[in-house]
Amino acid sequence: MGYEGITMTPGAGDRFALGDIILTFLADPIDDGNLNDSSLAFMVDHGEKSFLFTGDAEEALEKAIIGSSIDLKCDVYKAGHHGSRTASSKELLLCALPDSCVISCGMGNPYFHPHASTLNKLRKAGIDTYRTDEQGTVIATSDGEDIRFNCSPSTTWKAGEGEGDTVH
Repeated sequence: MGYEGITMTPGAGDRFALGDIILTFLADPIDDGNLNDSSLAFMVDHGEKSFLFTGDAEEALEKAIIGSSIDLKCDVYKAGHHGSRTASSKELLLCALPDSCVISCGMGNPYFHPHASTLNKLRKAGIDTYRTDEQGTVIATSDGEDIRFNCSPSTTWKAGEGEGDTVH
């Protein structure tokens, strides 16, 4: 069974059930020329646990996500835009209040992700942080009641910037 010919783009509030998982889309993609803000942002709810995915959302899309009437509180937040300084705003983190954050970025990437300001926000909020640049593949497994990771949280807080940049 294929899905050929389907051209629907999910919008704010659209919900889909995938077995015992509910996917809720948080905002309409923004078509302002910034491809990052055309990302699909969604919550994944599995029993008592929830995950927040914002793609490469930057300021405009994060504001739309925050402005939705959807509860953003989550257990795990997948950091927006690879831990860039243009994502994971303090406002978004205050709405989501995650226990854990996963930053997906390559080691030694040319964009210097994750950025020190993002790491500082996560550390100050006491959010356990997992990083693919340091830890390789990060897997979070949920049974609906508990979430288990395949590795321990990162403890380095080392930013992706060059040697002149430090984390404060």
